[in-house]
Amino acid sequence: MRQLYLTYPRLLHPANIPHAPRGESSSHSKPVDAGILYAPRRESWKPGRLHPNLSWTHYRTLLRVDKPQARAFYEIEALKNNWSARELERQKNSLLYERLALSKDKKGLLL
Repeated sequence: MRQLYLTYPRLLHPANIPHAPRGESSSHSKPVDAGILYAPRRESWKPGRLHPNLSWTHYRTLLRVDKPQARAFYEIEALKNNWSARELERQKNSLLYERLALSKDKKGLLL
């Protein structure tokens, strides 16, 4: 969870992060997901925000991608191609981003 917060710092506004349950009284409690930044329906989604089509397993795989550009690439491709979490893991392990960056036939690699 810490790694998720460090990798995606814009997901929550710091003011909306709730205290531990022992520090909150029942009269002041807020819904836990009130501050999560989903992409609004009328706006296009951007990497670095939660997307309802990506599961926790997708995000666990994405957390293991070191380069922010590569992580954004895998987020976009997973959504565009409707990759399962297993397919995302396979593409990441096959170094698709790196191979695509080095390739002259970029369209051929994406097929």
